[in-house]
Amino acid sequence: MDAAPADRRSPPGWAEAILIGVASRLFAVVVLAIAWATGFASPIGQHWSSPLIIWDAQWYLWVATHGYHAGAVAHATFGSGYYDFAFFPLYPVLLVAASLGGRLPLEIVGPFVSNVLFLVALVPIRIVLERAMDRRMARFGLLLFAFSPAAYVYSLAYSEPLFLLVAGLFLLTSGPVKGFALGVLAGLTRLSSAALAVASLPDLFDRERRWRGIAGVAGLAVGFGGWWAYIANLTHDFWGYMRGSPSWYSNDGPTGSLTGLASIVHAQHPAVWLTIAFLVVYIAGTLVLFRRREWRLGLFSAVCLASAWLVTWNTMPRIFAVGFPAFAGLAAALPNDRARWLLLVAFAVAEAILGTLAVSGYVVP
Repeated sequence: MDAAPADRRSPPGWAEAILIGVASRLFAVVVLAIAWATGFASPIGQHWSSPLIIWDAQWYLWVATHGYHAGAVAHATFGSGYYDFAFFPLYPVLLVAASLGGRLPLEIVGPFVSNVLFLVALVPIRIVLERAMDRRMARFGLLLFAFSPAAYVYSLAYSEPLFLLVAGLFLLTSGPVKGFALGVLAGLTRLSSAALAVASLPDLFDRERRWRGIAGVAGLAVGFGGWWAYIANLTHDFWGYMRGSPSWYSNDGPTGSLTGLASIVHAQHPAVWLTIAFLVVYIAGTLVLFRRREWRLGLFSAVCLASAWLVTWNTMPRIFAVGFPAFAGLAAALPNDRARWLLLVAFAVAEAILGTLAVSGYVVP
């Protein structure tokens, strides 16, 4: 009898999502700033100009400034080099627009855009989670997601916040026209858009939602296919897209970097245990989604997890953490609110550790 009055006194769902987003971004930025201020950095980390422009953020700003090139723009001792078209175009285009064509400093615009996008993304994400679970589980799921070990990335100039916004709207929409449009945008944002395509498959077996599924998959195919065609034309090679990853396509052989389980098993860094623990709880949350017959959300989370096996152990948390429905499933799997709060604290501690290591240049997000 006490639940209803408490719910009436709580803020609207959208406001609750924004509050969680603001709190999580303040936490992430403070962690990154403190790590930066300590000066405890590797030779790589010593060359960065800001704690919010690290690792791949430099690539996104490069593309926003210089566009794409047919040849490799960076070289290493292995493979054929690194190509800037490894980074999908929608986020750099947004940075160009937000910076007024480069008139405003991208070093400031990039992180600002990412943080704002994350706040906005939490609104449709919260609705998706509440529809799948209930208000309390959606709240805890959102908290666990926003403070997850890899959540510091959402304050960097990375494309994940943009993808989260598009993915949240994609999973929320019921219309085929919006589904197609959002599918196109997702296909131009990240390779993780493949998870949305797989998540649309259950719709194909449902007469009432079939057109939504068809339109969503078609939009994703058009978006990614258009990007593939652009790179093929740029490089004069139909398989040019594959050059974006040296371990997928190289004239001189793969990088030699271990990925997936082999990467975890052979890791010498103690932070690998954070990746392992995060994997375990994420899998548990995904299994809960399937047990509750939330097929679209379960498939989306599962494919996000599967895609992480293409990278090394230190990058894995960033890749699969965009599977936000798994966090609501994880909240539902825990026995009580005390356990949920304890896990939230553990997540925040892990985020602080990984964020510090990333800014210092010792872990690649």
